[in-house]
Amino acid sequence: RMNSYGILAAYIPAFSKVVGQMQYDLFHVYTVDQHTLFVIRNLRRFSVSKFSEELPLCSEIIQSIPKTELLYLAGLFHDIAKGRGGDHSILGADDAKLFLQRHDLSKDDVELVAWLVEKHLLMSKIAQQKDIDDPEIINQFACDIGNRTKLDYLYLLTVADMRGTNPKLWTSWKSSLLIKLYKQTKKAFIRGLENPFNKKELIHDSKVSARRTLIERENKLSDIEQLWKKMDDTYFIRYNANEISRHTEALLKFDYSADESLVLMHHNIERGCTDIFLHTSIKGHSFSGITATLDRLGLVIFEAIITPSLNDYTLDTYSVLEFDGKPVTDPDRLKEIETVLDEQLRTKKSPVLIKKCGAERKIEHFSRLTQVNIVNDDNNDRTILEVISTDRQGLLSRIAYAMRLCGLNLQAAKISTYGAQAEDFFFVTGDDGKAITDKDKREKIRSTICEYVDSSRI
Repeated sequence: RMNSYGILAAYIPAFSKVVGQMQYDLFHVYTVDQHTLFVIRNLRRFSVSKFSEELPLCSEIIQSIPKTELLYLAGLFHDIAKGRGGDHSILGADDAKLFLQRHDLSKDDVELVAWLVEKHLLMSKIAQQKDIDDPEIINQFACDIGNRTKLDYLYLLTVADMRGTNPKLWTSWKSSLLIKLYKQTKKAFIRGLENPFNKKELIHDSKVSARRTLIERENKLSDIEQLWKKMDDTYFIRYNANEISRHTEALLKFDYSADESLVLMHHNIERGCTDIFLHTSIKGHSFSGITATLDRLGLVIFEAIITPSLNDYTLDTYSVLEFDGKPVTDPDRLKEIETVLDEQLRTKKSPVLIKKCGAERKIEHFSRLTQVNIVNDDNNDRTILEVISTDRQGLLSRIAYAMRLCGLNLQAAKISTYGAQAEDFFFVTGDDGKAITDKDKREKIRSTICEYVDSSRI
């Protein structure tokens, strides 16, 4: 009512500039002021008992934060500087400081709200764009946050913000990413920032838990250990204990002498998706062939983990949804996917890409030329490709095709869609298994990806 009657705009002059302000993308479906009020509504729902089962972790956390009103104020100011030019997060933090100081809030309260406004996009970016299985990423994020109280506030604001942009874009998958990042960062605080996690500890913990499960299911310890010797340490970092035990049990029955591939379908209830685990010879492995096959099956890929083993076999997981955003649950549909993928891996057919890669009519006005950013991950001796483009059917398989032409080895991929815009991250190495440092090679990668995504030559 305060917004409808103009009282809010009169009370907070900065807010008057976002009243009725449109956001010209397909990520936000509300005006800035509408979105802001929805975010505040979402924050309030966390503390209402009848909604406690909606997002249980948020309902639990909000009971423990010291001052709920500071969370509401952060929600009120998080987008208040949209449309002014410059970084709206930093400008909004300045507006929040001025407002709170005029209302005689304590220095600590002012600093917390301003920090939340400035960092309100940080957690979603880390969860969706970074490798949150990497303990170094978690340790750095924990250091950036500073303490568990700020983590609690930021997590609640992030969930409320993401749910307040477009109801169709909030998924179980995005929720699971944020929960995973929150819980791992919480563990880092409990452990102490001066004593960070390292990869060896994570590998040890995963193996101990998975080994216990496998032995309880009457698998032989000697067989388990022999199989695990064929797996790179990266595998035990990328997968949790439940996934490791499930994969191991299937691989113990796998006949390597038959030159076949393993296709393992799993409905991941926690993440609200379908995981497709593939185990095949590296010689027959083709990221471009697999992505093109999944495209033809009408599936949307939003994460891919490519992990080589030490016996010239690869261990891949593709997390997929149906085109309508739902996981694959129909038994006949699951069998169809399994059969088609098995044929692709067995015959090693060249990828057949979808010819037309144009955007739907409703998003034509939001189309953009593809942008490729290339940086090196020195800690892991690999290169990160960020590909920003207009989302469309067949996009990922075209990127994969271009990467294949450039001779890149894929380690992992994170696929993110923001309305009409896709922001995909690929963790790759060159033919030598190392990061790509040559400037000419980088430029060739950039131009090839842009050419195959933006043109209709395929």
